[in-house]
Amino acid sequence: MGKDLQRYFSVVAAEWPNRDIGNLRFYLELLFDGVPLEGRTALDVGAGDGIYSLFMACAGAERVVALEPEFEGSSPGVGQKLDRVGRDLG
Repeated sequence: MGKDLQRYFSVVAAEWPNRDIGNLRFYLELLFDGVPLEGRTALDVGAGDGIYSLFMACAGAERVVALEPEFEGSSPGVGQKLDRVGRDLG
């Protein structure tokens, strides 16, 4: 696993302490199995707090666009959390 993904799981563990990181790692590996992210552009519609968007960026996507309709009734504050965690990841 690359350095960026190690950092991703470390930051996620700190930001989402109730999340089982082993289960998340398994799910993400299954979800993105065979998906070439390196150097690609990705779109995450319904991105929520950005946990999958940030994974794609750390897995090598050159650009990730995360869309979340926060003003249209989704959970309040998810955009701010995405921004904060994104800054933590650099």
